[in-house]
Amino acid sequence: MDHISSENSNGKSYVVLIDLDDTLLEVNSGRYLIKEAFRRKIMTIRDLSRALWFLILYKGGFRDPELVVQKMALWLKGVPEHTLAELAADVTVNILIPRIRPAMREMIRKHREKGASVVLLSAALNYVCDPVARHLNLDDVICSRMEVKEGIFTGLPEGSLCFGLEKERQCVSYCQKHQYDLDETYCYADSITDLPLLGAVGHPVCVQPDRRLLKTARYHRWTIL
Repeated sequence: MDHISSENSNGKSYVVLIDLDDTLLEVNSGRYLIKEAFRRKIMTIRDLSRALWFLILYKGGFRDPELVVQKMALWLKGVPEHTLAELAADVTVNILIPRIRPAMREMIRKHREKGASVVLLSAALNYVCDPVARHLNLDDVICSRMEVKEGIFTGLPEGSLCFGLEKERQCVSYCQKHQYDLDETYCYADSITDLPLLGAVGHPVCVQPDRRLLKTARYHRWTIL
C-alpha cells in the first residue's frame, strides 16, 4: 500500500473507494431487498418476475447493463419511502452487516492506519449504503438514489444511477473536489461493469471478480483478492 505522504484539504493522505455488493459484502444486497419486499407483499409476483428477468439479462450481458439496472428499479414506483426505509433497515442489520467480508474489515483498518479516507461507492441505494457506512464508520458514501415525491417513489432515479460509467464520473469528481490524486487512489470492486472505474485509478483491486473481470485483471496485472 505505498502512497504519497502529502495530505489533502481533509487531512487524509489518500482515498479508498469500495464497492458494496459482492465486494465489501459476500452477497448482493438487491437480491435480499427484493426477496424481503416480496415476502412482505410490497412487491407483486409480476414485479418479482420482471426483476428476475432483468437480472438474467444483466448477468448474461444480453442488454445494456445500465438500462437493465434502471428497469429493475421500476418496482419501487408507488411504494412509500418509509416502507422501503424500514425494509432496508431490517435487511441491513439482520442479513447484510453480518455478511461483511472479514478480509475487507481488515483492509479498511490497514488503510486507516496509513491515513486514508475510506468511501463507499456503490450502485446500491442509500437506504442500504448509509447504515452499512455508519456501522463501519466510513468517511463518506456515494451511491444511487431514487426520486421521491410527496413521500412516494416515482420509480425514476434521482439523477443518474451510480453504475458503470457513472461510477467512474463520480470517482473522478470526488477526487477532484477533495484534492485526491487519482494515481494514488485505491478502488475495490468485483464486476466487469466496474471496469471504467477500476481503469481510472492508480490502484485497482478486484475482489472475487466475475469471469470477465478476472480475465481483464490478469491481463493488466491488477491485484486480485
